[in-house]
Amino acid sequence: MKHLNVCAAVIVRTDGAVQARVFCARRRGPKAGETPNETHGKWEFPGGKIEAGETPEAALCREIQEELGVQIEILHPLSTVRHSYKAFSVTLHVYICRIVSGTIRLCAHTDCRWVFPQELPGLDWAAADIPAAHKAARLMTQQDGCGADSGERRLAQHSRLRADACAGSA
Repeated sequence: MKHLNVCAAVIVRTDGAVQARVFCARRRGPKAGETPNETHGKWEFPGGKIEAGETPEAALCREIQEELGVQIEILHPLSTVRHSYKAFSVTLHVYICRIVSGTIRLCAHTDCRWVFPQELPGLDWAAADIPAAHKAARLMTQQDGCGADSGERRLAQHSRLRADACAGSA
């Protein structure tokens, strides 16, 4: 069975709002002549394959630039997920990120949404993304003692993962 080493970005946007939102993208269907698979048309966190000799962080910055036309900052790792589909398996390295420049344009997806963290579990996710969606929702919706959303503060408290990780891939 073919195995892919891939990375994905849980891109968060706060815009000074009370609660952060998370970017989600819908995968395209199969191309002409391509055999459909279990991920076509499903929601995912954007990202892609890690090339030989590339770190997951550098691959993620490259893939997000290619797929969405934006530059990101990696804030911290979220999870690593291993999943087997019928025709292939993946190891998915997931990171919490934010956009530092550019405007999103869809190059590899058919739709996108900015959703509240509590909405993440309700989307029709590609199976490998489900654990990350649930973990991000849990992390970002934890309440502080005053009942205010602490998702933005929790993200801000994490140290940056190699602040220059994306700068080296530009």
